[in-house]
Amino acid sequence: MRSRLATLTAATFVVLLAGPIGVHAQATQDTTMLPAAMRTARAGLNAALTSLKASEAAGFFADSAVAEFQGQTFPGKAAIEAWLTDALGGISGIRFTNAKFTVSPTEIIETSDYTVVTPDGEQPGATETTWRLVNGTWKVVRLRS
Repeated sequence: MRSRLATLTAATFVVLLAGPIGVHAQATQDTTMLPAAMRTARAGLNAALTSLKASEAAGFFADSAVAEFQGQTFPGKAAIEAWLTDALGGISGIRFTNAKFTVSPTEIIETSDYTVVTPDGEQPGATETTWRLVNGTWKVVRLRS
């Protein structure tokens, strides 16, 4: 009986912890569901990336952001800028498609597909970008690809 009560208590605790996240998060592909300031930040980051401007793109990352790419981890804005400089320097173009968002009041997770254009042809990939309000400004805090 005691084991069953402990299991029930633990399950209730997990549900209570998970409950508010599910209630406040909403999945969408509609960018008009994003806060206006987030849409502006996202457009700026996409413009910088598609223009292959690493330093400008790095400006949209929080100081403590982390990027993960092909098994490598780049912690902090300076490391991310160095990685972006190297990565964008070897391509002639990049485009993003199929963006989907999980929206909550202070955090937005964006998943999308991308295609990188290189001298050897096009290479597809997928990315997950976590945006968060940092001191009142939407910043990328995590990028995984």
